[in-house]
Amino acid sequence: MINPNALRDLLIPELETEFAKTRKVLGNVPDADVTFKPHEKSMSLSHLAGHVADLPIFITTTLTTPNYDFGTDNRKPYRLETTQAALAQFEENADHALTALKHTSDETLHQNWALSYKGHGIFSGSRYSAYRDMGLNHLIHHRAQLGVYLRLLNAHVPGTFGPSADEPWKG
Repeated sequence: MINPNALRDLLIPELETEFAKTRKVLGNVPDADVTFKPHEKSMSLSHLAGHVADLPIFITTTLTTPNYDFGTDNRKPYRLETTQAALAQFEENADHALTALKHTSDETLHQNWALSYKGHGIFSGSRYSAYRDMGLNHLIHHRAQLGVYLRLLNAHVPGTFGPSADEPWKG
């Protein structure tokens, strides 16, 4: 018998793993350096860490709505105040995203999904593509960016895909 939710069942452990890696990186953000920006065009550490903590909301939105228009969103982006608060924000958002994925059928993942800003199209494609490209990959991208900020601040950079200079192989 073919499992009608095989794709979802493959995605769940992957999302759990990426959330665990993100938790490790967010947990090392130094509270004292929230205004740090490596370049004038860069986000501040507070903005970037807040964005990483909030990104699971986008995953939930992608999985639970047929479309989304940023121009109608009145929610203010989360900004890191303390590392502990950012982790709490991330945990809440990650729990919602994981629950949404667990309740998403493969049929739903194949449905069309659209993203716009004030009616101007940004993305239109399968909900799976939106989840992968703008949800999960977006999270991984900004998590890596956050790791660069940590290194520039001489903060602990945890290993995410193996060892790091701060977490070498133990063996």
